[in-house]
Amino acid sequence: MFGGGLGTGFDLSENMMLNIEGTVHQELWIGNPANAYFLYIDRLNLYNSVKFLFGWNMDDNVSIHVGPTFNVSVSHSNPDFGVMSWHEISPYSIYNHTSNNYEQTNVQMWVGLQGSISF
Repeated sequence: MFGGGLGTGFDLSENMMLNIEGTVHQELWIGNPANAYFLYIDRLNLYNSVKFLFGWNMDDNVSIHVGPTFNVSVSHSNPDFGVMSWHEISPYSIYNHTSNNYEQTNVQMWVGLQGSISF
């Protein structure tokens, strides 16, 4: 995958913070023997996410972050492509629609949870 994102953080108190992040990632094939190129993108397969992570500073070197994520996948999902799209990975969705075009573009949305420990 390759992608990018933007984010910012807010101090809520001396030991609490809120981080808001947005990311976009596109699937990238590296060294796939099925094609002639080393780096290759054969279709649209985007994974997009917005995260609202609350953090607590446990001490000067350790913090814990947890919060909800809102995720959107946009992918060409024609079964003839023969590879898994992002919309096939999520176990549920709050929105799932496939357009009736050649690539059968699928848009799916779901809510998740993310946690991390920083040290």
